[in-house]
Amino acid sequence: MKSLIAFIGSIILLLFSSCEQKGVYVEKEEPKPPLTEENDFTFQTKTDKTVEVIAINGKGNYAAGVPFYFYTETPYTDEGDLKDISPIFYGITGENGILTANITVPDAVKILYIRTDIAGFGGMQTYQVPEEGTGTVTFRGPSPSFISGTRSSNLKAEEEFPSIAIFPETVNNVYTFYEGATDSYNGLPAYTTQNPKPAENTSLDTNGSPLVNYKGIVSFVDDMVSVNKKADELFPELNVSFKEENKYLLEEKNNTDLVVTSANGAEIWATYIGDGGFSLKNENVSYNTLCYFHYPAGTIPDASTIRKNILFPNTDPECTPSGIRVQLLYWDGNKYTKVFPKGTKIGWCMIQNGYGKESNMAQHPNRFSEWRMKILESYRYSLAPMNKEIRAIKGFPSEPSYNQFVGRFVEELNGTIYGAENRVTMSKENGKISDDDFNDILFFTTSNPVVKPNTDINDNFEDTNNKDVISELCGTLAFEDMHPSIGDYDHNDVVIDYKYNLIKSKETAQLNAIQLDFLVRGAGGMRTSGFGIELPQINKSDIANISENVIYESDCSKPVFIIYNNIREVFGGTSGIINTYPGTPHIPSSPKTVRIDLKTLSAEESNSITVLAFNPFIFVDNRGNETHLIDYKPTTKNTKKFGTMDDKSDGVSTFYRSNNGFAWALDITKANSSAESWYYPKEGTNITEAYPGYTNWASGNHTNTSWFDRANGIEENLYIPPKNTEE
Repeated sequence: MKSLIAFIGSIILLLFSSCEQKGVYVEKEEPKPPLTEENDFTFQTKTDKTVEVIAINGKGNYAAGVPFYFYTETPYTDEGDLKDISPIFYGITGENGILTANITVPDAVKILYIRTDIAGFGGMQTYQVPEEGTGTVTFRGPSPSFISGTRSSNLKAEEEFPSIAIFPETVNNVYTFYEGATDSYNGLPAYTTQNPKPAENTSLDTNGSPLVNYKGIVSFVDDMVSVNKKADELFPELNVSFKEENKYLLEEKNNTDLVVTSANGAEIWATYIGDGGFSLKNENVSYNTLCYFHYPAGTIPDASTIRKNILFPNTDPECTPSGIRVQLLYWDGNKYTKVFPKGTKIGWCMIQNGYGKESNMAQHPNRFSEWRMKILESYRYSLAPMNKEIRAIKGFPSEPSYNQFVGRFVEELNGTIYGAENRVTMSKENGKISDDDFNDILFFTTSNPVVKPNTDINDNFEDTNNKDVISELCGTLAFEDMHPSIGDYDHNDVVIDYKYNLIKSKETAQLNAIQLDFLVRGAGGMRTSGFGIELPQINKSDIANISENVIYESDCSKPVFIIYNNIREVFGGTSGIINTYPGTPHIPSSPKTVRIDLKTLSAEESNSITVLAFNPFIFVDNRGNETHLIDYKPTTKNTKKFGTMDDKSDGVSTFYRSNNGFAWALDITKANSSAESWYYPKEGTNITEAYPGYTNWASGNHTNTSWFDRANGIEENLYIPPKNTEE
């Protein structure tokens, strides 16, 4: 009998112990020793930071309307191509040329990568994230250089323009009207590799950019923001406009060379924009040379013998300012003139790395490259038949051949924006497929009277340019469901991956929508838990539309959305403990996406909204029993009191704080979206046993921002899903 009583007693004790861990509070005799005495530690793994970005144009003026993207990893590949990743923040400079960016940054991220997708303000910059305070980053592209002593247009009404052959012994017939032959060796201009003495202040600066006021044909456009934005819209980096299904747009019949139709001829100007994929280490677009050629309508020029006139010697955006404007000159066989006669077509030619690079000596990096200029395979022409031999040399089929430049007339600008493709189009070279985004050189042509491309191809394009920019931050939420009791503190009672997306207008940076993506990964608690989120920075009156798969609690003081009334619904109603015991079958769940469309917010209001303020929570057994992250206020539907059992919060300024330094909810933020999700402790394992670094972090060493990495965990104490089953 005594044995039976002892056996029953042990069973009851076991049941009480289990209930204490997974559903019923039992008062403990001795609380666990406190981890920290701090009252302000939030147990957060991300922080709001403020970064001030200043945009200054080439003329030294603050520039409004310049867009900037912020990333937690470099957005460029080693080759300089833009990766397909989302930023964590997007914004546009205001009228004062300044963007004040309020950004939620993962604590593990120490460097932000900041770029703009319009030319004229330099390449990508890195920003060291400070522990405290506001940082400043200034974007400014190169400034124009002027002819000595000239900052006005008080020049001769009629100028004579030199005609100088660049490496005349080559067969490619390249000329320049930029002066320099008076200071030359053996008839070569002073700015070639063969001349060790640079020409000083004659026509080009030391980077190969034309000097403003040179012979009255070089000027500078102060404000290029609207033009450059349009260029990015028409020729965005990694665009898919020119692919297999519409490669016909690059055939000879759809050639977009300019054609002069006015009886009195026309004057034509080209303004340098930049390139669409610029970054500080993009070798593929650096130091290219842009030329033009002209020919009678109805003819096909010979690629080698046609006279090619250098327009922009060096199209590296770090060297030539966006806004440099050059008047094209017509060669009549004896001299250059400013008017192109009726029936003349103007085509374009890129010389890859024509200014400097491989063949140049180290002491003369900024000179025309003889090697590049004399080999035909360095050339890319706007007229398809002229590229046939080049394609054959590089081992590609010469038929069909394709245009390497595309021009698109823009009515509101009354001019044509051109884009050039550096790689041979519709090809695969050294294992790399040409991206065919046609933005390796971007420039803008205007004329008097108006001169348009030979073919208008605008109507053939679908509008594939995304009008929204989506910034994102990802992580894992891990809850204990026993508040105000600590429980077993394995942080797996409710485990949910999230991705918070702020959807802004690309044009205005106004917040248009918030998209919330959730995936329930584990349910280690036996109680019935629902999950919701409050968006306290959004006014209820700001909401325009809500997706139908969520419950909107409009009677709360702030917008509250119930994502799941019972998290087990995503596991098909499976009962019991789910995905916390290693070795048991892993049960996949279904992801859920919720979208909240917003009415028009100002850019200032939009910039003030950060995901750090998002307030996720669980409610256990009933709607009023809420558990939130530390110091996040419960919603107005919460009925729970604070300052009881293991909770030491006052319910006024502190919430969900325990008397032993533990939290009931953790938000483990990913450094970037490609990082793996957090591996939470297995069933019944205290988080301090799964991740020893947690104790150090929670006790005051808040710089230990990688304690939750898998490499810093005890593998046998983690729940690791079987292979091929991880969500």
